Amino acid sequence: MNLRDFLQASARKGWLIEVDKPVSPELELAAVAYALDGRPVRFNHIAGYAGWRAIAGLASSRRHFALALGCEPDQLLFKQADAFDHPRPAPVVDEAPCQEIHHRPGNLNALPILKHLPDDAGPYVTSGVLMTRDPDTGLNASYHRLLRLDDHRFAARLVDEGGSTPQVEITILQCRPQSTLEEAAVSIPPLRREDIVLETHTVVPHGKVEGIRYVIFVTPEGYYTHTGEPGRRRRIIRAIARMNAAWAELPFICVGPGRWGSANPELGVQVGYADIYNARALVELAGFHIGPAPEPSFGTHFFQDLMEARI
Repeated sequence: MNLRDFLQASARKGWLIEVDKPVSPELELAAVAYALDGRPVRFNHIAGYAGWRAIAGLASSRRHFALALGCEPDQLLFKQADAFDHPRPAPVVDEAPCQEIHHRPGNLNALPILKHLPDDAGPYVTSGVLMTRDPDTGLNASYHRLLRLDDHRFAARLVDEGGSTPQVEITILQCRPQSTLEEAAVSIPPLRREDIVLETHTVVPHGKVEGIRYVIFVTPEGYYTHTGEPGRRRRIIRAIARMNAAWAELPFICVGPGRWGSANPELGVQVGYADIYNARALVELAGFHIGPAPEPSFGTHFFQDLMEARI
């Protein structure tokens, strides 16, 4: 029985709870799922993530396993023993429902990953399957709690409990190879003061952008008006991502308050690299009357990506 069949069977038995009210992936959804523990729950509207749904509580009762395996709960052990004694190969198909939607490049910020508890460091994938490849032993799959760091990185904590004292703790991040860029001399022609749209005395990296056609301007007063409203800010980020995709061949720059790519929305525009990778330049507004007025990040949240894309 696949997931869709299980949900339909649960609904027929009256087990499935449907939540149609929008819920936030930050603390709220996890709290509702916990309160309804023991029942499968489908959340049909996730605040800030249009088109996404979430399912919880699938493994919260033995009767759920029995339903999926087509037996009574008191027959689960015998069903499992029979499967061990008579294994069957998994079917191999060319296409599957889980492959219907592809996102390239991948963007972890586009996924409604839950923040479960107030003291959590951020959104976590619980019981995530981490695929690793070792040059000597080959491919390995293991379960880990994965902390989302930004649009393309997770962190996983590995503890060697069976090793000698002290224990070995390793944090694994998704890494990217370094690259080098060509250098060229740049000369700035004389400009009249009235022709200058933006002016800065600090830029990282040094470069030039010609033929700018559009400017995505996130106004400080508009952005910080939505303090405490993560859903509205996510809609701003999604709008930026849509323009980024639509203007792939058009020169545009992004201007906004605080730090582009900040994990803290109070310190800047909480985009990921996948939301702005077609931009030719990023402009960070800082100073008085610009929200909390943080120090500019100069793209350090995804510096290597910016260098490779020559932003």
